[in-house]
This record gives sequence, C-alpha cells and structure tokens, in this order.
Amino acid sequence: MMASAQAAVKEEPVTYTDGETTMKGFVVYDDATQAKRPGIVMVHE
Repeated sequence: MMASAQAAVKEEPVTYTDGETTMKGFVVYDDATQAKRPGIVMVHE
C-alpha cells in the first residue's frame, strides 16, 4: 500500500541588489514542515 504525499509548496519572490543592479529571484519551499532542509542555489550567467 502506498501513502500519498502531502506537499504544501510555496513560492515567494525575492528582490536583491548588487551595487546599482537590482535582480529578482524566488524561493520555493514546502511549508508543511518546520524542520531544517537542504537548499539549492541556482545562478545564471
């Protein structure tokens, strides 16, 4: 028997600056848990 997964995925926009350059990104996470989780940072060129 398989149990169904219950993910409550949230996406939040993030704006940050480097000098005079403003960049936009986002954070995606499962808000169903408060435990520490690993993270991934993706950077484009």
